[in-house]
Amino acid sequence: MKSTLSILLFGAILLASCQKDDAPVRQPLNLNAELDTNGMSANTALEDALNRRISTLTGKMKAGRLGQQVLESELLALWQGGSGDSVPGNRAVAPLKSRYPFWLSELSKSSGNSWTPGVTTGEGGVYGSGSSAYLFDENGVEMEQMVEKSQFAGTQFRLALELLSTPSIARVQKAVVLFGAPASFPNSDKVSTPDRFSAAYAARRDKNDGQGLYTRIKRNFLELQAAAKAGAAYDAEYQAALNSLKANWEKALMATVINYCYSATSALSVANPGADASARALHAIGEAIGFTLGMKAIPAADRIITDAQIDAILSLLNAPFNGNATVYKFATNAFQELPKLDDNQGAVGLLKSIYGFSQADLTDFRQNWVNVQNR
Repeated sequence: MKSTLSILLFGAILLASCQKDDAPVRQPLNLNAELDTNGMSANTALEDALNRRISTLTGKMKAGRLGQQVLESELLALWQGGSGDSVPGNRAVAPLKSRYPFWLSELSKSSGNSWTPGVTTGEGGVYGSGSSAYLFDENGVEMEQMVEKSQFAGTQFRLALELLSTPSIARVQKAVVLFGAPASFPNSDKVSTPDRFSAAYAARRDKNDGQGLYTRIKRNFLELQAAAKAGAAYDAEYQAALNSLKANWEKALMATVINYCYSATSALSVANPGADASARALHAIGEAIGFTLGMKAIPAADRIITDAQIDAILSLLNAPFNGNATVYKFATNAFQELPKLDDNQGAVGLLKSIYGFSQADLTDFRQNWVNVQNR
């Protein structure tokens, strides 16, 4: 009996040992240095078309800065004309979708006019001169920024997340295009094939030291590509890379909100800043509002910032989500209004708390590193 039990025990140990030895060894991900561009042109045709349409619409809106009358019908045709997925209006979602036609209508009404905050009545108009001229509505809101910058998160980032919910080389390529980076990831908007959209702003927040947000986002895309190639056994690695990409992309956009809050403060923190400096400040605040608004269209589960925190920041920027904007007050009463932007109780301080940014991070976010490093 003992002999039989010993034989059975030995056999069980031998079988377990054989099974262990025969189990496939799980290899680490093969992380390529560059994006796989095989078939990329065909794979990303729809995303390229969407990007071009957004750029064309932005160009049409910018004509208003030059004092030109911009027709509402032309803006709406670019926004919602046609039935394809490449039309921005067809890809917009609640709670912003219904606002875009209103913003475009307001931009059209303001165009062709001149405006001075606290003085001019009516529909708004161009304030500032030369490169400091921008088109505002009567409340000091730059509708161009509402439309363009909100799409960086609300359309392009959101669509990228939808695509990346399923591992695929082609889907990674599509998401890179929606991010705005060329396949070469230049980390620059000064080269022949530059970064655009979110990628251009992530590059500005990146010191090019191998640790910045743009660099991290590039690595996230390469990790997603590697995990997609490796197959279902690497789903955990794919999800980890996707989670990291979500956080880094969001941080790059909201670090840019911090940058614009500092820009507005700098422009207005002098005695008698003048029309051009005031116009640049209102423009910077408009950028900050646009970037922040875009986060509203990202599903709550896919972002760090909450709806309540978004609303709090918009209120500090004098552009409450469901209220009347008074952005012009930053120009007419800077002493009272600028604390709403600061890094204590203001918008910068709130963003620092939400994202765990350090004081050193805030200092870095003041800079456009592409310009500083001339890269």
